[in-house]
Amino acid sequence: MTYWVVYGLFSLVENGTPFIVALIPYYNVAKLGTFIYLYHSSTRGATMVYDKVFVPYVVPYVSSAKSKSKKGE
Repeated sequence: MTYWVVYGLFSLVENGTPFIVALIPYYNVAKLGTFIYLYHSSTRGATMVYDKVFVPYVVPYVSSAKSKSKKGE
């Protein structure tokens, strides 16, 4: 599940900035290497990215939005 959350976040950023992606040389090779790193069980890359990027920067906003919606009910 963690892999798919990271993959979805990566896809959102990639599709939101196609003009920047077009400027990066060897982007597809780097993307392939990144996804192999994220998927491979010995590196646990998706878990590390989720814990170090997604949890500190995204989860607080989701948690605050949920608490605000519960206060409004």
